Amino acid sequence: MKVGIVTFTFGDNYGQRLQNYAVQELLQRRGADASTIRQSEPRCSLKHQVKVFLVDSFAGKRGAKRARHSAFLRFDEEHIKYEPNYSLPDFPPRKSDGFDAFVAGSDQIWSPYIPDSNGAMFLCFAESVKKVSLSASISAPELPMEKKNAYRERLAAFDFISVREKNAARLIKECAGLDAEVLIDPTLMLDAADWDKLAEAPAVLLPRRYALKYFLGSDSPKVAMFDEYCKRAGLEVVDLLGDPRFFACGPSEFIYLIRNSSLVATDSYHGSIFTLLYRKPLLMFERAGSQFDMSDRFDTLAEKLGLGNWREANWNYLESGEPKSFDVEDKLRIERAKFDSFLNRSLFSKSRKEIVYHG
Repeated sequence: MKVGIVTFTFGDNYGQRLQNYAVQELLQRRGADASTIRQSEPRCSLKHQVKVFLVDSFAGKRGAKRARHSAFLRFDEEHIKYEPNYSLPDFPPRKSDGFDAFVAGSDQIWSPYIPDSNGAMFLCFAESVKKVSLSASISAPELPMEKKNAYRERLAAFDFISVREKNAARLIKECAGLDAEVLIDPTLMLDAADWDKLAEAPAVLLPRRYALKYFLGSDSPKVAMFDEYCKRAGLEVVDLLGDPRFFACGPSEFIYLIRNSSLVATDSYHGSIFTLLYRKPLLMFERAGSQFDMSDRFDTLAEKLGLGNWREANWNYLESGEPKSFDVEDKLRIERAKFDSFLNRSLFSKSRKEIVYHG
């Protein structure tokens, strides 16, 4: 069975690449010939290139950025199987070319605010084959009115739909009248032993005991509490994106840094997921500085894995004791079974068109 994976492939983003690997691994374990359709490199204006150059130069990250990109290219070469004949969005329309099915997901491929979230991410090019979304994310509180018709038409062509957040399921129901199953992120389908196989130590020497700081948004006021706790606990802070030495790390080093940390503080969804998988104490921050509220993915993750109020969890320990790790194994076992069931029904059975229109 030949299955094409459609997701974001351009950009050096840890969660993006690791969820791609997870989907590929899950399909290959079931005997599928799975490959990812690579995105064409977007063309940036000269003005944008100059701006990026100046920002990177000011932050002292030009060399680190090149090293980081090289690390991602190395990870791709070693671990991601790309379809050699095609790229998005130039994939021949209405031509399956030997594919039996296409999988859209995971990641924020259906966000109405990301330029790369185009018709290709809804598999509009595919015809006469199964079309399945696997933990796709909309990552927006609402759909813009001017895009609802396009979403309705594109979603109706799917045979099976699963999403990553409860809010995404609500939006699909309201917009297209379709029931979408809410599943965990594919990275949670592999356990720590699976990810250990990819882990690599970074080139820079690590402290004996350290707390990993990984923020994609602006620093929260609570960061001061985190820094103070680390001083009291004798933990050095490794700033993954703020320190050029660690900014150069690729996906394999990212896994290693979490696995060997004593505490992780992050506003990253996948940073939180890998911390949970490795049973490390976790401080989850709301994303600061983002234009859109993306907290629903944390809300859904917390609900599915029994984390309680993730906005407050562990913060009380910063003043009175030591942050704790979360025990998610029982909940995770249930959610993995749901994911397996969906994957088997959607791709590895003869059934077609499970989703029903309720408009």
